[in-house]
Amino acid sequence: MSGVFERLSRGFRDARFSVGALLLCMTVLGSPAAHALTPTEQDEVQNFTLTEDFVQRFGAANQEVQAKGVGTHPGQIQKQTSGKTPTLDTFTVAIEQNSGEMDILKRHGLTARQAVLGTFVLGSARMRDMQLTRDPELAKKLGPPKDVSPANMAFYEAHKDEIHQLLAVKPH
Repeated sequence: MSGVFERLSRGFRDARFSVGALLLCMTVLGSPAAHALTPTEQDEVQNFTLTEDFVQRFGAANQEVQAKGVGTHPGQIQKQTSGKTPTLDTFTVAIEQNSGEMDILKRHGLTARQAVLGTFVLGSARMRDMQLTRDPELAKKLGPPKDVSPANMAFYEAHKDEIHQLLAVKPH
């Protein structure tokens, strides 16, 4: 797993997600945490659907959160988990407790849960895309992604440039 973690970490160093998004994706994707999702959370992730409308609203909210510096601090999440693997619920609660971030999300018609699921799905799709691009052999060994639906992966591929621009991600 350490080789996979190194590749994931290197990929995120090249990206500029908000701190909360970076922490979420690195924690969930860069460790065995993806396997720690509850069955309900796994269903939520698989049933969450990326749309152009969501990406536009999420991108605008993400840019505003970054500009105002009100993103959820990683320390808040670590406190809540007491060293245990964070869950989607943990991330949702951390955002809900951040009034500055919540105000921005609400202005863009988003809930904390949608932001967490969107971050997870977009991060998962980006990681899979980077695996396929940078290390096709590893991607083949890992098999199809379990944390992003085929429909969301196809959406990501079709809208990758727009998503990267909205979320201020450097192309890989």
